[in-house]
Amino acid sequence: MKTRCKFKCLSITRRKQSVYKDGRSEVKEVNDAELFAVGAEDGPENKAFFESTPGGMLHVSTIRADVFELGKSYYLDITDAD
Repeated sequence: MKTRCKFKCLSITRRKQSVYKDGRSEVKEVNDAELFAVGAEDGPENKAFFESTPGGMLHVSTIRADVFELGKSYYLDITDAD
């Protein structure tokens, strides 16, 4: 089964964190993004997502800085992982 949700990035925080790469630790900049399910007031497409898919918040951390953009919307596909 597959479900497509739509989330909007409302917060990006950059911080330093020790990460492991090739068996050793190094300090990297980590990007924490918070995405929230779109609301019904944000247009017809968002209203359809609001009425038919899960709501909530998604917190994602990544080393790459170019993954999320503040204020931009993203689709989240939920599929079975067999």
